[in-house]
Amino acid sequence: MDRKSAAQKLAALAIKISDRYAQGHVGALLDNEELSNPARHREAIHLAMLAGFMTMAGLGVQLLHLPTSLAIGAVVIISAWLYRSAASAGLVALAALLPSIFQGR
Repeated sequence: MDRKSAAQKLAALAIKISDRYAQGHVGALLDNEELSNPARHREAIHLAMLAGFMTMAGLGVQLLHLPTSLAIGAVVIISAWLYRSAASAGLVALAALLPSIFQGR
């Protein structure tokens, strides 16, 4: 779908929603065929996986006498992989804040 047709479809839906809201049909702003199925949220699974990996990294550092920085790096890499969509947004926000963090450099 190109941008122009997507914008037209979005505008038509916005008009339909505003008309139905103005008429007091708050519970039926869109028809059933216009509603999409929401994406599955896997936040709990990602958090559990990350907590398990952090535990394994901590135990691995203690048992194998590895440097702590190795465990921290591994946790950061796994976190970025699990939350890759949020990580990219976080990096963009961090890039915007870098000039204020490192002033004069």
